[in-house]
Amino acid sequence: MQQEKAINARQAMLRRVRNTSRKVDLSDGLFDKQKSLFYEKSQKVVADCGRRAGKTTTLARMALDTAINNPQEGGDDSIIPYIAPTKNQAKRLMWGRLQILAKLHKIPLDYNSTDLIATHPNGAQIWLMGANDDRDVERLRGFSYRRVLIDEAQAIGSDFKILIDETIGPALGDFDGQLIITGTPNAACVGYFWECCTGQKPKWAHHHWTITDNEMFPMWRNKDGWEQIADKWLDDYRVDNGWSIDNPTYQREWLGNWVRDVGGLVYHCEDWNTYGGELPEGYHWLYVMGADFGFDDSFACTVWAFSEDLPTLYEVETVKYNNKPISDWAGTMQRMIDRYKPVASVADTGALGKAIAAEITQRHGIPLEPAQKADKAGNIAMVNSGFADRRVFVIRNGYVHNEMKILQWDEKRLNSKNTNKNSTNKKVEDDRFANDACDAALYSFMKAQHYLHADPEYVPPMGTAARANYEMDQLEKEECDRMEQQQEQEWWE
Repeated sequence: MQQEKAINARQAMLRRVRNTSRKVDLSDGLFDKQKSLFYEKSQKVVADCGRRAGKTTTLARMALDTAINNPQEGGDDSIIPYIAPTKNQAKRLMWGRLQILAKLHKIPLDYNSTDLIATHPNGAQIWLMGANDDRDVERLRGFSYRRVLIDEAQAIGSDFKILIDETIGPALGDFDGQLIITGTPNAACVGYFWECCTGQKPKWAHHHWTITDNEMFPMWRNKDGWEQIADKWLDDYRVDNGWSIDNPTYQREWLGNWVRDVGGLVYHCEDWNTYGGELPEGYHWLYVMGADFGFDDSFACTVWAFSEDLPTLYEVETVKYNNKPISDWAGTMQRMIDRYKPVASVADTGALGKAIAAEITQRHGIPLEPAQKADKAGNIAMVNSGFADRRVFVIRNGYVHNEMKILQWDEKRLNSKNTNKNSTNKKVEDDRFANDACDAALYSFMKAQHYLHADPEYVPPMGTAARANYEMDQLEKEECDRMEQQQEQEWWE
């Protein structure tokens, strides 16, 4: 009976494969620069494009084309990973596109919405994955790939190089597979993606285009003179946002040019604001702890150290991970509390965070204060002021530093002159970039008291002219204070 079912299932699959074996041209409908990427044969390919250029649409067609033309045979796997900075982003960017594309070309994919896997009748699978997801990264190991697609690469942090060198690169070796990385330039002009796009890494085929090359954009699709319509639309968009042609946000986000934009970065953390993680000796240290909860995003917990004898604040430890239960979060915080005995412990208690904080307090006995979130941009400005004064230090290449290096403001809100009454026009972080460790650090930063430190008054050495002037000034000050006190007294006292 079981054998008969297996035979029937096999025959059904073969019928589905035969029904979909007709030649499907998935490049049909792409414009020239998209086709150039679609047909690229180099093993290492990078594309830096402006927004709304159509790069993700191209990747969807490339993923499905690879699945159609590489059936699972013998012991060889046929898996095409599509990787975005987070799994949620991968789902938002690709899951719907794949389904629309498959329906358009009458390709009967089977969809596993839990694991985000689309399976072709020939056995080939398209996996949607997050670069920040520990389980996804681990799942990439142990397989061989003919093609790997990475999108929104500008928002992948310092682990990007490790992901390529240690996980993806070796897995492409069996078939001389192809790695394609796409994204939009980031404000920091740092990272693996930037190095590939700017020629600092050899042997990368480079592609570049913008929205004005995208003849399929809905505003001008199938219209005569679409090139002029596209140019005018983009120029009007620039003017409406109050941007000059040289504005870094405009150059980066819409023209796809690599222009460093310090004003576009959320945190202004320079190299001199980092240290190796060893606190200065000879001081009594006090600690504060902050936690940022995340189910879809990562959990992060940061501890800062400050001393009454110093005006400086030091990050001493940050833990960050995802896909672990609340009991693990509580265990991490308890370990930090046992080690550092913080004078304050805060957490994001907004939305679901309130219930999580209550559970952690009730079940695990960890008291958590609500984080100060009323003016996040103002709080970030205080951190940046500390960086500018060289009084705030984070661990070099740690979780906080690596997020701060590339986290940028949402360009739709930054420098905007939008007068829509429903628009708040306040600064908001770009949700393409991870900020979990940054938020944990920010929440606990607001509880630190390093700013209360006052440098001791300088007293010149005895026997010097400066000491004589100092003592005279002190006598004058005391006399002025005495006279002011007398004037403030009522006449009958």
